[in-house]
Amino acid sequence: MKPIAAWCPEYVLNLPEKHPFPMIKYQMLHTQLMDDGILNASSFFRLDPVEIRHLTRVHQESYVRKWIQMELPDIAVRKTGFPQNAETIARELLITGGTVRALECAVHHGVAFNLAGGTHHAYPDFGAAYCLLNDVAVAAAYALNELHLKSVLIFDLDVHQGDGTAMHFKHNPRVFTCSVHSADIWPRVKTKSDLDVGLPAGTGGTDYLEQAEQALKTSLTASRPEVLFYIAGADVLETDRLGNLALTEEDCQLRDRMVFDVCGSAGIPLVVTMGGGYAKQVQQVVNVHKNTFREGLRLYRE
Repeated sequence: MKPIAAWCPEYVLNLPEKHPFPMIKYQMLHTQLMDDGILNASSFFRLDPVEIRHLTRVHQESYVRKWIQMELPDIAVRKTGFPQNAETIARELLITGGTVRALECAVHHGVAFNLAGGTHHAYPDFGAAYCLLNDVAVAAAYALNELHLKSVLIFDLDVHQGDGTAMHFKHNPRVFTCSVHSADIWPRVKTKSDLDVGLPAGTGGTDYLEQAEQALKTSLTASRPEVLFYIAGADVLETDRLGNLALTEEDCQLRDRMVFDVCGSAGIPLVVTMGGGYAKQVQQVVNVHKNTFREGLRLYRE
């Protein structure tokens, strides 16, 4: 198998004891993808940090400079939920570089993955909720400027609205943003995407799948994209600590299958990032992401 996924050990950030973010899920996912034979050592790219010039296409230069130099004020650091240190900076640059690398692979082979990413709460000028750089926004701008694609679709199925991503492309008609999320959890104030589908608490199963499929088809018709970024959040699970929807692991797999089938039939390359996932039993989060890989790899073209 040719390289099709972005991962490196630096994705796993050392956090203080009892920190609420389940950082171990990234290592667990990598291990289980390998142990189950879904991916192997040759499946992974060699990763390089994203270049700063690609960051400043979407993030304000002053924010990037202060972040790189570790000069963000304490209130801004607390808003991100992660420490301000060299290890955090290196991790975010690698994850964002991984999404850019996955984009390049997907354009040639149909689908590619990042074992992290989907950091959709990072705005042009600040980070929030475990999102410091908006990796998908950076890669979408890369698609337009470096790969000269004409149209990009960002399809966000995290339980939380993709508010930062919507802000990045608020005035860019070449990037269509669609977010299917819970209507009544954080962020309380939503940023308008090109298409928002806010679902009531407790939505799951058939209702969720119908809404997501209709949103995808509407977005594809409206944008006619040359590549699609799919944020496959696991925080739609009914057991998620930070969500309030009611999907089972099987529902999530059916959701992923729908996305891959619709896009595969249309011949649209997909870049897949993991998004959020905060179930108390981290294995449930890993199971959801592992199934995303199982479904997506059906589209892989040598």
